[in-house]
Amino acid sequence: MSKETIFKVVFIGDQGVGKSSLVSRYVTSSFKTDYLPTIGANVVAKEYSFEGKVLTLIIWDIAGQDMFTKVRDKYYAGGSMAVLVFDVTNRDSLEHATFWLNDMRKSTRTNMPVMLVANKIDLNRVIRKEEGERLAKEIKAKLIETSAKTGENVRKLFEELVKELAQESM
Repeated sequence: MSKETIFKVVFIGDQGVGKSSLVSRYVTSSFKTDYLPTIGANVVAKEYSFEGKVLTLIIWDIAGQDMFTKVRDKYYAGGSMAVLVFDVTNRDSLEHATFWLNDMRKSTRTNMPVMLVANKIDLNRVIRKEEGERLAKEIKAKLIETSAKTGENVRKLFEELVKELAQESM
């Protein structure tokens, strides 16, 4: 790995699952209760030190609304890793996860690593952890359960993400 390495990470999943909140919690250590849907994509850069190297994450928070279907492939292009997010209080978001993965893989390399994130674990869940684990195994992804609101496991998500990217680039 060179002294500085840049990775494009795309956050994908249904509207309202907490993609923007996870990114905001990591980048600014904050959480907003007033939700505004992402329009198109929100792009943020964040430097991360790992084993004496500086990694720059270019984080693409991609809108989940259907009206952006035609431009998503442009947003996915050149991705280094996908973070596929679902909401443990919304069964549809888990059922749509494979749609998001397939949609992304039409525009990227099919072996791009994926991190599966079960978000909103601070709320009353309708999706059991075992269901997320089953999907993670099926799509060959690591599952991390998070709460953007409380910050639980958000740092862990990004640490695991960086570790995986660093290994991929060696």
